[in-house]
Amino acid sequence: MKKLYFLIFNIFLISCQEKEKLSTEFSSEVLNCNNQLINEPLELFVSNKHGFTIKFPKGWKKTEDDNKTNNSFSVMFHPIITDEIQPIPMVQAIKWHDSKTSTEYFNLDRQKIKKKYKGKILEFGEFETNQNKYNWMIFVTPSLNKQKTTQLSFYTKKGDMEHYLITFLCTYKKQMFDEICKKLPLIESFKLK
Repeated sequence: MKKLYFLIFNIFLISCQEKEKLSTEFSSEVLNCNNQLINEPLELFVSNKHGFTIKFPKGWKKTEDDNKTNNSFSVMFHPIITDEIQPIPMVQAIKWHDSKTSTEYFNLDRQKIKKKYKGKILEFGEFETNQNKYNWMIFVTPSLNKQKTTQLSFYTKKGDMEHYLITFLCTYKKQMFDEICKKLPLIESFKLK
């Protein structure tokens, strides 16, 4: 019986050590996340070359694309998909170089979402955390197979040329605000180096 208690106690200690609690004070009328809390094991993605770190759920697949032609870098995180009918949440960070301001890119993308992708912008604003100032927007775009992609995107800039876009998205049959809310606190883990 002592061994059983000892085993249960050790499992409890290990589970406490592997989980990290992240929360955010981000406020949105559309999302209504009510200070969501991530309480699951996370991994840290570090890119010294591209100057940022971000956390993502442990066990998710990581896909990197270092596009030298466009002078950009992106990394996307998503769960291993086993069921095509389940919601597909993703977290993506993109870096590129340009002299435009973050607000200029933000406004250009707002127009592109409406005109090119036939999307609907539901809300936008400004947000600050970890000494990063962001322009953000929530929008929905039609996807393949009568599905919708719900996205929350944060735009920021470091120095004169380094732009960053952090996006939380979910593709499913309907708008998936709850899936976006579940991963929203990861914005607190995004840090520029």
